[in-house]
Amino acid sequence: MKKGSKKKKEQKKDQKAFILINAESPEEKRVALIEQGKLQAFQMETTTHVQTRGNIYKGLVENVEQGLQAAFVNIGLRKNAYLPFQDIHPEYYGYAERSKPMKEVLKKGQEILVQIVKEETELKGAAVTTYLSIPGRYLVLMPGNNQRGVSRKIEDEAERKRLKEILKSMKLPEGVGVIARTASSGVAKTHLQKDLRYLARLWEDIKKKAKKEPAPCPVYKERDLVIRFLRDNLTSSVQEIIVDSKPIYDEIRSFIRVISPRQLARVKLYTEQEPIFSHFDIEKQIDQIFSRRVDLPSGGFLIIEPTEALVSIDVNSGKHTKEKDLEETALQTNLEAAEEAARQLRLRDLSGIIVIDFIDMRYKKSRQLVERQMRACLRLDRAKTDCSSISKFGLLAIARQKLGSPIEIGVSHPCPYCGGRGLVKNVESIALAHFRYLRSALIKAEETRSKTIIVKIAPEVAQYILNQKRNELVSLENSFKAKIIVEGDPSLGWEEIRLVEDEL
Repeated sequence: MKKGSKKKKEQKKDQKAFILINAESPEEKRVALIEQGKLQAFQMETTTHVQTRGNIYKGLVENVEQGLQAAFVNIGLRKNAYLPFQDIHPEYYGYAERSKPMKEVLKKGQEILVQIVKEETELKGAAVTTYLSIPGRYLVLMPGNNQRGVSRKIEDEAERKRLKEILKSMKLPEGVGVIARTASSGVAKTHLQKDLRYLARLWEDIKKKAKKEPAPCPVYKERDLVIRFLRDNLTSSVQEIIVDSKPIYDEIRSFIRVISPRQLARVKLYTEQEPIFSHFDIEKQIDQIFSRRVDLPSGGFLIIEPTEALVSIDVNSGKHTKEKDLEETALQTNLEAAEEAARQLRLRDLSGIIVIDFIDMRYKKSRQLVERQMRACLRLDRAKTDCSSISKFGLLAIARQKLGSPIEIGVSHPCPYCGGRGLVKNVESIALAHFRYLRSALIKAEETRSKTIIVKIAPEVAQYILNQKRNELVSLENSFKAKIIVEGDPSLGWEEIRLVEDEL
């Protein structure tokens, strides 16, 4: 594989879709799906943050809260998992007894099989359910559920009917249901049956381990990042799978040989010295995932702000002034914004309530065009979504299913200077705040009449106080009969202050 921009352009032009896998560093794995030179799916894992969503555990009920209608289950993680009443399978209390009090449904110390649906965070334990689901390449096995269904994302009625007939003819383990995934569209019955046999064996292994191992313990762990990504994104349109790690290359070939032997020749080992993502010119697209601002083709841009309650996306026209009038400019920008917003939701794995503030449009027809564009783009999303109409305030709300933690969780932490606010006080405000803190400390220690107080603060703030607030400093020393020494300490944050006293 040769280097050079000409080669890059040829590859982008020739390949409708390809998957890149960057796994040369043991600390981090990154996987990307590229279509027509554009990043359409991206996932990454680090040694400090590995996905637990989808894992199944044998847990112990630690506490049952009747008021919350929920139980807390010890599954062996840092925090107890949260199990709401609606996620408790009827087999635990009987189908005809749903009105039973929570404390009669589950008992403290009871063993229970649960699956993580929302990952643990710094503030909360994982959310779990007893409605288990085990995904395969084409099917999802659902123990304790007799349903046989087809993914709603398969819209062709003839194909839905064909898949339903195949599922109906399949012999399933007792008390187990199955759903045909989107990837099953057009797949032969023999491949579906092969997938079912694999899932049935896996379920038997899970049950055996659950009987044998003491709680709390994991009884099933999701496949690693690369295999999960291929399982969910490998379609017939993917022309190449390119990986820069020989061990991962061998692992992928073993996996492809089992699930899709015809695509084995598409797995390629990348051996050039230039980093694989740089070679294919997608590092900038990945960097944009972590940025507040996302540029649009016509000159407009999005500002994406995740908060505790919701995600807000603001649409701005920016330098887009090519259209003849304001309505055309707004419509064109909003159409681009709808497509890009849907893509960013997938790439960043943002979930919950998302509110998009589109540029105001006067005509109902324009608003309907944007709504249709938004819904069409959301259909590409593996997560379940529900989209509202544009309100009179120009706002469109989307509810998106949580598939995993937002992508920045595994590679970032709150800023030690701003505490995650995104803003810091200016040097004048910090200096005044430090003076107030110092005065309060001196008042509390007035009886001891400290001789010397060393004030350690950020170097920039110390310099400002010594140059601009010298008179105020002398006034404090005279008032409290104390010597105050201000020192800059590079180890301290922008707003931090530390007092070192002789007798204070």
